[in-house]
Amino acid sequence: MRLMPIRAVVVAMSIAAVVAGPALVAAPASAATAVCGANCTSFYPLSTGTSDVLAVSHPSGTGGTTGEAVTIAAASTTNQGEDWVLEIEGTVSDFYEAGLMSAQMNLHWGSDDVYEIDYAPDYTYTGECLGTSSSNGSGAVTLQPCGVSAATLWVADTADQNGRALPLLAGKNNNFSQPYSLAASSVGTQLTSTNLRAPISSSQEWGTIFGEL
Repeated sequence: MRLMPIRAVVVAMSIAAVVAGPALVAAPASAATAVCGANCTSFYPLSTGTSDVLAVSHPSGTGGTTGEAVTIAAASTTNQGEDWVLEIEGTVSDFYEAGLMSAQMNLHWGSDDVYEIDYAPDYTYTGECLGTSSSNGSGAVTLQPCGVSAATLWVADTADQNGRALPLLAGKNNNFSQPYSLAASSVGTQLTSTNLRAPISSSQEWGTIFGEL
């Protein structure tokens, strides 16, 4: 059965953008392309620094397809694949109450903010978001349909924040001691969602860039 779109759930519960003190800031933001402008946000792992940012591996125009691989690529003002829109959706507790996240997620990260990261090349919404296709939020990170399930939800792990950077936990996690978290590899290599272990790898700490790339 298809779930109610996530944004509809959020609106119905009156939690839309009314989230105090978000861990990640949606605006003002940078953009990979001039068309996207201040509407978009760029993400980078501490392992590479701001020179390499979140990107669709092989962008093509202003479209996006479910299953396309996501990687990190050299920050560029012309790469449409680096255009993302950060959507603040509520807290883990909100989504637990809506039946979209588990009681264990609520127990461990109930007050943390939940985001969708929309793929929007040249500020054109594709209906595709950063996500995973596995049942538990682990494995390869790809474009997945926005607003359908917790597969495209990411939790800002504020307990492990490092300056302005922090881990992004998969919304479908079933591992609560070493939760699945967005992880970068080398430039051009597909991102994965892998276990977050201490000491936390810099490849699992994500920051946002402000100003032009």
